[in-house]
Amino acid sequence: MLHELAGKLPEAEELARAALHDEPSLPQLSKNLGDLAYRGSRYDEAWALYQRAIELSPELGDDVYFKLGNIAYKRNNRDQADALWRRALELNPKHELVKANLDTLSALS
Repeated sequence: MLHELAGKLPEAEELARAALHDEPSLPQLSKNLGDLAYRGSRYDEAWALYQRAIELSPELGDDVYFKLGNIAYKRNNRDQADALWRRALELNPKHELVKANLDTLSALS
C-alpha cells in the first residue's frame, strides 16, 4: 500500500477496491480496505470490511479486533467492545492500547 504510505488515500483505496474485486477471498485485502475506511471515519464500511476479513481468517491479527472494538465503543456497545478488545489481547498480550481501553472500560463500569 505504497499510495497509502505516501498519503495518496484515494489512489490507495481505488487499488484496494480493484484488488478485492479480483481476489475477494484474500482477507488482507478486506482488512486493508477497512483500514482506509477507518482512517476516513467511515466506520460502518470499515466494520463490514473487517468482519469479512475475520470471517475469512479469524486469526488475521489483533489490529482488526482492536479497531472493531473501537467502532463498537463509538456505537456505545460496551459489551461488544469489551469482547473484541479481549480477543485482540488474546492474539497479542502485549498490545498496550488494548490494555488501556479495557482499563478505561473497567473504570466506567
